[in-house]
Amino acid sequence: MTRHTRAPPCRPSDRADTDPRAGIASCSETTMTTNAFTGTIAAIPVASRAHGGWRTRDHVDPGWWTSGRFEGRPLTDLLRQRDIGAVFRFLKSRGWSQAAIAAATGTTENQVRAVIRGRQRVTSYDVLERIAEGLRIRRGLMGLAYEP
Repeated sequence: MTRHTRAPPCRPSDRADTDPRAGIASCSETTMTTNAFTGTIAAIPVASRAHGGWRTRDHVDPGWWTSGRFEGRPLTDLLRQRDIGAVFRFLKSRGWSQAAIAAATGTTENQVRAVIRGRQRVTSYDVLERIAEGLRIRRGLMGLAYEP
């Protein structure tokens, strides 16, 4: 479970130069995401009209999971094999921070880091359910039963 609250936008005097890593103003409107399970808080920029097609870091396009590819493999294969490390690396390639991934999936940043680096595998059904729910992945894509 994540809770989203919108922080007030920056005043014009607060605006900084554009962040070269993200291509967005470093002082932009943000959404605070709190992981109810771990208490992790992540500030995530919200897309503005000025940035047209730019997707926010906390936005998950459900189409990613059925039509996307990562590291030369279809995401459907990664999900079927429950390769959560590759899923997390995919999200990082989309601009997500480890804190944002942890907040969305009900895990800790240390767990996210360990999964990304391949030191830990996700095998717990409960954790797989939280990941599917938090990342808006259809349960069947991960071989999880649908709830009645």
